[in-house]
Amino acid sequence: MKTVLTRFVLGTLVTGSLMISTAPALAHDYWRWPGREHRWSWERRAELWRDYRELAAARRQLEYDRAHGASRRRIAEDWRRIREIEREIDFDRWG
Repeated sequence: MKTVLTRFVLGTLVTGSLMISTAPALAHDYWRWPGREHRWSWERRAELWRDYRELAAARRQLEYDRAHGASRRRIAEDWRRIREIEREIDFDRWG
């Protein structure tokens, strides 16, 4: 009985010391998250959805201008705006 109790106590001490020694390695400071983890915050997602809505509106405007015989200058402006929005989306996604 004394041997079993001694083994249990020593085993508990060894296990406890091993757990305590690994605790600092497993600890993570959640107080200050790196900036990359905040990349998909709600504000960024809302901005991305707004950019997609603007892109759809710009494409509709391009189709409208084409269908109604707009000038080449106006169509070029529509294309420029579409490319600009696509660049904003790429920046917001991979930024």
